[in-house]
Amino acid sequence: MGVHADGAFPLLSLLLKDNNPDVRMTAAWSLAMIRPGAEDTFAALLACLRDSDSYVRLSAAMALGTLRLPQEKVLQALLPSLDDPDPYVRLSSAMAIEMLSPDPQRLLDTLVPLMRDENLYVRMGAVMVLGRMGERAETALPELIGVIREDLDLHARMSGVSALRAIRPPRDRDVPKLAAEIREGDLVRRLAAIVSLNIAGSNSAGAAGDLLTAMEDKEEIVRIAAAFALGNMGAAGRRAVPRLMEWLRDNSPHIRMSAAGTLGMLKAVEAAPLLEKAESSDPDPDVRLSSALSLQLIRPRGEESLPGLLSSLNNPHPEVRGSAAMALGGVDGWSELAVSQLIDTLNDEYPYVRIGAAGALARIGPKARTAVPQLLMSLKDKDPHVRLYSLVALEAIRPKRVK
Repeated sequence: MGVHADGAFPLLSLLLKDNNPDVRMTAAWSLAMIRPGAEDTFAALLACLRDSDSYVRLSAAMALGTLRLPQEKVLQALLPSLDDPDPYVRLSSAMAIEMLSPDPQRLLDTLVPLMRDENLYVRMGAVMVLGRMGERAETALPELIGVIREDLDLHARMSGVSALRAIRPPRDRDVPKLAAEIREGDLVRRLAAIVSLNIAGSNSAGAAGDLLTAMEDKEEIVRIAAAFALGNMGAAGRRAVPRLMEWLRDNSPHIRMSAAGTLGMLKAVEAAPLLEKAESSDPDPDVRLSSALSLQLIRPRGEESLPGLLSSLNNPHPEVRGSAAMALGGVDGWSELAVSQLIDTLNDEYPYVRIGAAGALARIGPKARTAVPQLLMSLKDKDPHVRLYSLVALEAIRPKRVK
C-alpha cells in the first residue's frame, strides 16, 4: 500500500521489538516502503542494523538503500555493515551501497572475499554487484576470472561472464576483429569477444557463424557463453538449434543445462519433445528445472490466459501450480497483477512451485517490489534452488543505478 498505509506506521514500529525475527524483518521493510523519506524510518532501520538476527540486519541494509534521504547519510550508516560477521549481511550491504556510487575500493575489499565464500548464493550475489559496478570493478578482474574458470556451479560461472561484459564493455565493434579474438585470444579475450560480438554483430549471420564456431571451443565455459549469446540473437541464432539439441545428451550437466536454457530463449518448438524428456528424467535437477522454464518460453501465454493461470495456482497438483507460477512471469503487460498471488506461492510446500514463483517474480522485475520481504525470507529456504532463484529475483527487482 506504500504511503497509503501511513496510519499503520506506529504499530509497525512496535513490531520491530517482536520476539519473532521474521516479523521484525518484514516490519523493517514495510516501514521503508511507507515512509521512504522520513527520519523516523532511518532511525528505525539504523537500530535494526544492530539486531541479533542476521536476516533482520540483512533486510535493514537493503531497505536503507531504497530510502529517499541524502546519499552520504545513508552511506555512512551502511559502511560498518560491510564488516558484519554474516556474509549475507555483508553482501546485502554491498548491494545497497553500490546504488549510492561511493568510491569503489571499500566495496571491492568486501566483494572479492565474498566471491570465494562457501555459500553459492553469497558468491553469486558478489559477482552480480561487481557487474553493476561496471568499469569501477576493473581491478577485481583476476578474481572474477577465477570464478568463471574454476567455480563448480554453472550459475556462478555464467554470472561471472555477465559481469565481465559490464566491467569490460566492448570498445571495438569490428566484427572480423572480434571473431579473430574468439579463435585466437586467451580465455578473457575469448569471453569478452563473445559477449561483445553479440552486441556488435546484432543479429547478423556472420556473427552467428563465429559464435557457432565458439560452441566447439576447448573451454566448457566458452562453449556455454557462445550458446547463450546465440540465444540472444533471435532468428540468426536458430542455426544453433540442431547442435543444442545434441547437447541435451552431453555427459556434462552444465552443457545440458545451457542447451535447455538456450533452446527456450530461441523458442525452438522442434526441441519441445526433448525438453519434455529432460524435464521428467534428466538426473540433474538444474537441467530438469531449466527444461521446465524453457518449455514455458516455447509455449507463450497471452493476456487471455491470466485468469486460468491464477486459478491454477490453487490446483491440487504441485506440477500444475509450478508451471502456472513460471508462466505468470511471461504474461506481457499483465504479469504485475499476479504479484500478490506469486508472493503467497513462495510459501508453497513443494520446492518446484516455490522456484516457479521466484523465477516469475524475477521476470516481472521492478514491478514486483512488494515481493521483496517474502523473497528475503526465501533466502532461508531449505531448498538450495529456491534460495538461488530468490537471490536472482531480488537482483532483478531492485532499482538500477542512474548513471
